[in-house]
Amino acid sequence: MFGSLRIDDSLLTQEDRASYRAHFCGTCHAMREFGGRACSLLTNYDETVLTVLVAGLERRDGSFERRSCTALPVKKVGVASIAPDHARFVAAATVAAVGAKLRDDVDDDRSLRARFTLRLLRSRERRAWRTLSECGLSPDVFRSLPRRQQRAELQVGATLAELAAPSADLLGATFARCAQICDRADAVESMRALGRGLGTFVYLWDAVEDLDEDKRRGRFNAIQRVFGDSEDLLAASGPHQAIHEQLESTLSRCDRALAELELSAFATRILEHLLTSLRHRVGHRMLAAHGRSAEAGDCDACACCEGASCFGESSGGCCVDGCCSSCDCCCCCFDQERRDRRRHKREMDGHR
Repeated sequence: MFGSLRIDDSLLTQEDRASYRAHFCGTCHAMREFGGRACSLLTNYDETVLTVLVAGLERRDGSFERRSCTALPVKKVGVASIAPDHARFVAAATVAAVGAKLRDDVDDDRSLRARFTLRLLRSRERRAWRTLSECGLSPDVFRSLPRRQQRAELQVGATLAELAAPSADLLGATFARCAQICDRADAVESMRALGRGLGTFVYLWDAVEDLDEDKRRGRFNAIQRVFGDSEDLLAASGPHQAIHEQLESTLSRCDRALAELELSAFATRILEHLLTSLRHRVGHRMLAAHGRSAEAGDCDACACCEGASCFGESSGGCCVDGCCSSCDCCCCCFDQERRDRRRHKREMDGHR
């Protein structure tokens, strides 16, 4: 679950990359202030998205200061700050989300590791629930997740959207509350829509990534429940296309919600890069299901270049000039761009 909302660094400029990492470190510092150094170990890129969104709602420009690292105090790192009360909310939401995920893991496969970690987290989780209540968000949104998820999984004929609904509702409520505590009533519904979209994506993407392991260990998997027990679900044309369309539709809803939000320019860029990264991941994963890598003509596989015309193999394996001029999510063009950026970075490092 955690780590699904990580941005591909190669998409970011050097300045934005430093600011993005500073927001990760800012989340880590907020976690330490909330529950001590052990709590800072729960910091993850998914919750960093929440910090970036809050900074965007506060209309911060991505600037940061140098402070001591929480793990290595002798090391100075960039730390982006948000309002103290907002940082407390982000930290509390992070702890409560981790607790909900651990409870779900205990229910799924009786994980001893999850049970042990949950016991260690108990006092901080209760503090997180109190903080969320003080901020106007009912902790039941988090506490009820395993129960609601189990009820959805027991529902006969449940669709992928219905199975993802508990996760979508949790992130939707959390994002909407972020707008409210930032006194941005104009952004509440768009934030809720963005949270629901990202929550749906994380749930479905987990199902895609964990399908083989879930089948091997006999655990519940949404894709297997909806499409049956076929040996190769992701390679089967019917399920493969339906899953791809569901993920793309979810990301399109996120695009629309983000377009309606008035955030700082920095936060808007970071969120746009996040959605682009997720779209690349979907395109490459679906192509891998067919046992091959991205190549010419794969614009359609990325579901983002409708009407694009690409040469065949004789063109050298990429799109016609201008084919993706208005699009930044073509698999084959993205691969080449990423290689160019990494080569440039190696050349710059060699001159230092």
